[in-house]
Amino acid sequence: MRVLEGLTVVAVEQAVAAPFATARLADAGARVVVTDLDESGARAVAEELGDSATALAGDASSDEHIDAAVRLAENTFGPVDLYFANAGVGLG
Repeated sequence: MRVLEGLTVVAVEQAVAAPFATARLADAGARVVVTDLDESGARAVAEELGDSATALAGDASSDEHIDAAVRLAENTFGPVDLYFANAGVGLG
């Protein structure tokens, strides 16, 4: 059973930190926007996932980047159902 079938997920900082978790989201049926500071890593993860994923490079601590990731998800796959924030952002 693909429990996330048809859901749209924005997965932040996934290329290096948690590519296997992102793959499991896609395996469960989700359509995923993979974001990471590492552009080539984000693209590699998205390419591995195939048509159910796309990539966006950027800084997870930037509101503009988060807005862009959500817009990309909505324009590519539809409304965002899940936001997987895996980024560690220091404040202070």
